Order: sequence, then C-alpha cells, then structure tokens
Amino acid sequence: MYDKQQIAVGLKSFASAAYERHALFYNAASKSNISLPYLFANYIQKVDPLADQFYDENRQFFHFSESSCCKLKADSDESVFHYRNFKQEMPNRWNSLGYHEADPQQTVNDLLGHLKEGDTIAIVTRFSGESAQSYVDAFEARGLKVRVVDGQDGPADFCFLMSARKEVVGLTKSSYLMWAGYLGNATRVIA
Repeated sequence: MYDKQQIAVGLKSFASAAYERHALFYNAASKSNISLPYLFANYIQKVDPLADQFYDENRQFFHFSESSCCKLKADSDESVFHYRNFKQEMPNRWNSLGYHEADPQQTVNDLLGHLKEGDTIAIVTRFSGESAQSYVDAFEARGLKVRVVDGQDGPADFCFLMSARKEVVGLTKSSYLMWAGYLGNATRVIA
C-alpha cells in the first residue's frame, strides 16, 4: 500500500508529464478525443485530500477552453441545475446502478428551497427540454424564472455548468457536475 506522500508525488509527476505531452487522449474506436477529466473522475473522487492539495495545479492542468466550446454561459445571478436524466439514458440499468435523481418536488423544496420568488434558474440537460418539463413546472409554481439549456453537445454543456457563478446543483453520479463544481467558479455546489 502506498502512503499519501508517495501517491501525491506520483500524481503530480504523472499530471505534469501528461500535460506536457497530451492535452487530450485520442480514442481510435470512436475517432474522438477523450478529456482527461473524464479519465480521472473516479480516481480524484477517491483521493479527496490529494484533490484539495493539488487544487491549483489541477485547475491549470484541466483548463477548459471556453472560447472554443462555450455556446452559452450562465448569468452571474443564475442557479444552474444539471438534470442528467440517467433514467432516460439507461432505462434498464439506472435503478440498479443507484443513479437516482431528486424528483421535481424534492429538487424545488430540498435542493433549491433557499431560492426566493423571482430568482432565476437554468436547467441544463442533454435531452430535449420536454424531458425536463416537470422540473420547469415545479420551479415556475414556486415563482422562479426558468430557462432550459438543451440541444448542445457534451463539451458545451460542461462549459455551461462551469460558467455558473452563483451555484451549480445536481447528482453526484454526474462526472460533469462534479468536475464543473471542482474546476468552475460557482460559490456553491449542491450535489
């Protein structure tokens, strides 16, 4: 078993070497790049003390190019809710894998109960806005101003989540949410 110092030295060495050689890893099977944050997601979540210790280095290493990927950005006073919708994406496995998202009422009352009438929220989802309609209805019933951000590609969704300044909210099983919370500048992350 490695001690914390050995892991820290190894991670820092690997991250430095990888950064010098590879901004992205290329996946020949899908003929696309795989982002390093996706590859590291499970590892970083298991070594929280190291993620904190190397926070500044990780932010530099995993720098995300907003100019080439962001189509839209969150308003500075807007709460951003990531509706991942694992149930629609994996209808046969979401339950057994424990990918349970808060229903609209839980989201409005428990996760975002601190918002006041007139506050704004953006719902980011990779599926059509129709799949998020029950959340829109619940937010509007509380007097919140809602917009749905959908129809973007993955990097644009990630960039939108990272652009949140007020807060970003969603399920911890979403690597996009966790990395946006870690690398972004939101003052609050609710997962």
